[in-house]
Amino acid sequence: MRLTSTFKKAPRLLVAAAAVSTLTVGAVALTGSPAFAGSLTSPTFSTSNGAANVSGTGNTATYTINFITSTSWVASATGSVTFTVPTGTTLSGAAVTAFGLGGCTIGTATQAVLTVTVQVQSCTVPINTPVSIAVSGFTNGTQITAFPSAIATNSATGTSVDTGNAAAVTFGSNQTIATVIVPDTLTFTNSATAVTLLAVPQIVATTTPVNLGISTNAKSGYTLQACDTAGALTGPTGPGPNTIPQSSNGAATALPTNGTSSAFGAYAVATHGTGGSGTFTLTTPWSGTTSSLFLGYNALCTAGAGSTVATETGPVSNDLLAITNGVGISNTQAAGTYTGTITYQVNPSY
Repeated sequence: MRLTSTFKKAPRLLVAAAAVSTLTVGAVALTGSPAFAGSLTSPTFSTSNGAANVSGTGNTATYTINFITSTSWVASATGSVTFTVPTGTTLSGAAVTAFGLGGCTIGTATQAVLTVTVQVQSCTVPINTPVSIAVSGFTNGTQITAFPSAIATNSATGTSVDTGNAAAVTFGSNQTIATVIVPDTLTFTNSATAVTLLAVPQIVATTTPVNLGISTNAKSGYTLQACDTAGALTGPTGPGPNTIPQSSNGAATALPTNGTSSAFGAYAVATHGTGGSGTFTLTTPWSGTTSSLFLGYNALCTAGAGSTVATETGPVSNDLLAITNGVGISNTQAAGTYTGTITYQVNPSY
């Protein structure tokens, strides 16, 4: 019975020993794993020229990085320091100045996309070593927001020792956008706010021209309308004709001199002002008016025959529209004063 008991315990001891052996092998494998990169102490990035190139080229600069190593840095024949630069930055004819890297071979600086690589080779840089590297030959990029450069020391190509992000540096825009706001303007002048005609039957009586001046910066010019809202000149009450009607507003016609009818109308002359490249013209049927052919005013300053007198197609200084009013009356037109109001309306197109 004792021999049997002793024999049963032996396998248990062997199994335990095998388990210990397995754990020991695992511990050795973990010890051989690569170390992760450390963090650089006090990394900084600065530029000798903080003006970005929002447009154009220029604004060359030297970029300087500073840091303190946090890990002993063994730089191989492909060792380097890398740092990132803002969008649009370019590097040409680089020159490198380094401090704190005695015994190292300092090679060239090259740029790939936004990463600059400075060759630092064949040396060992102790822990807690202050390092400063300045690279000239940069032309600033287009980025105008704050930019934090990512810096890294590398023992070999693609193998980082220490990494860190420098405090952000803001590159200022090299442009000022100038905005000029030109307000809408229109100047209107009327040489006569009232005119008087002395009418004699069978003779056309006219006024001196009413000169309307218009200046505007409306880029598509304007339309000028004229109307007599009453549609006629109104006179005294009582027997006999007490209104003088408008002449035809569909076509320019001669005012009556036959002594049997009366009519009131006008003719117009357009003179283009200065400046601009537009055209000032009389519209139909006003374009058919002359010193002997008159047109009646429309009753409303809206679209319709005779309402639009002239058009201008661009900005202008001092367009001049001369309107001469005339009347012809019959032998039986009642004596008295006849009045009406002519309204001018300018519609600019800005």
